[in-house]
Amino acid sequence: MPPKDAPIVKRGCWLYDGVVPCEVRIVRHDILYGSGDYEDPPEFADDREVECYYLLFHTPVGEPEWVGGALLSLLLMRCLSPKPNSEPL
Repeated sequence: MPPKDAPIVKRGCWLYDGVVPCEVRIVRHDILYGSGDYEDPPEFADDREVECYYLLFHTPVGEPEWVGGALLSLLLMRCLSPKPNSEPL
């Protein structure tokens, strides 16, 4: 997980079950954390120093504080963004 002071690129809110507001953040970081799994190939298992982005969100119950994953580019993030009829991030 990136540090709490990682630069926020974008923030928003999603509604869990259409009712409970949960904060969402896209943050920029310079380390893409690997899985650490010895069975994974090195490109997935090892940490890499590269500009990347993490999509983080609060869970409805607030624990753990943040949950999320990494993306290598905002272009990939755009591909995963909501459909045109959905609420923007």
